[in-house]
Amino acid sequence: MTCPNCGTPILSGVSTCRSCGVALARQSTPVYQTPPVAQVSPVMPNMPAMPDMAPVEQSPYGAPGYGPPGYEPQGPQGYAPPGYPTAYGPPMPQRWYDVSGLRLVLIVLLGVETVLALLMMVSPLANLGFFLLFIATAVVLVIWLYRARRNAAAGKHQFGPGWEIGGWFIPFAAWYIPVRVVLDIGWAGAPAGRRATVTVPVAVWWAAWVLAVPTGFQQTITETSFYVSFDLGSTWASAACLAVAAAALAFVVHRITVDQERAAAGIVQR
Repeated sequence: MTCPNCGTPILSGVSTCRSCGVALARQSTPVYQTPPVAQVSPVMPNMPAMPDMAPVEQSPYGAPGYGPPGYEPQGPQGYAPPGYPTAYGPPMPQRWYDVSGLRLVLIVLLGVETVLALLMMVSPLANLGFFLLFIATAVVLVIWLYRARRNAAAGKHQFGPGWEIGGWFIPFAAWYIPVRVVLDIGWAGAPAGRRATVTVPVAVWWAAWVLAVPTGFQQTITETSFYVSFDLGSTWASAACLAVAAAALAFVVHRITVDQERAAAGIVQR
């Protein structure tokens, strides 16, 4: 700051010039304005918003308008397609897999197998017919199991989908997986307190099928040789076990199909 009369440098706040004595006017202290603080957007915290930008109110997670079109809010976990019971549970079956149309086919095939099994010791043609029919029955049974397993998806299962088919082809495990899969399917559709209507026929079917194997062994002893042969239905005991297994499986198919039809219709048997 300098004196306006003589140009002598003077200090700020001095009232008179020390050289010429001219009175100096007091100058007010300059006022500095603090620049406005930029608001931070809650949508993008790392990017400051404009000073005149209004704060953004973000809707709570799960509010309508957020998420893919057609999806429904399912609590704090986000969104799920329509038809899911909760965000934590498994999806409900998207459609009904028809098992009713295969029930009559399987019952007829298994009924004929029962008769042929009892005739295997009498006629060689019955033996051939049984095994040809056995292949056709196995194909239809696998399709029925696939559909029944999908209909019972909401139940508790020890094995996941796909084991109703693959379980038959695993060595040693094939003696356990198929019967467990059928039990879980039956229990999923059975009314409360009526599991025995499925458990008993399944146990009879599997026990008879397992016993048909060891009873099919035959031993032949002569003066000079001894050998053992095996053929399903080659003995009366094995043939009887095959007949019982076929009849029991027919009842299992009927029982599970009826229970799934009742569950699909929303009818609870008392």
